[in-house]
Amino acid sequence: MKWTPDGQRICIIYEDGAVIVGSVDGNRLWGKELKMQLAHVQWSPDGRSLIFCTPQCEVPTSQLTLTLTPNPDPNPNPNP
Repeated sequence: MKWTPDGQRICIIYEDGAVIVGSVDGNRLWGKELKMQLAHVQWSPDGRSLIFCTPQCEVPTSQLTLTLTPNPDPNPNPNP
């Protein structure tokens, strides 16, 4: 499991290939069953992409990254 650098999203991986991305408030944002064993996950520095790694530390190129849209600003200020 790994949190985004800003602490707003979490990615939970399971050995059997299940992946869940959730928000800090507990909402499920994305989920998928990958057809491989998983051992590691890492967010990009901007928190928009994920990379997965197998137990043998291989990075499968067919499912290299997942790109998410940025978190919307919960407190937009229309009057800067």
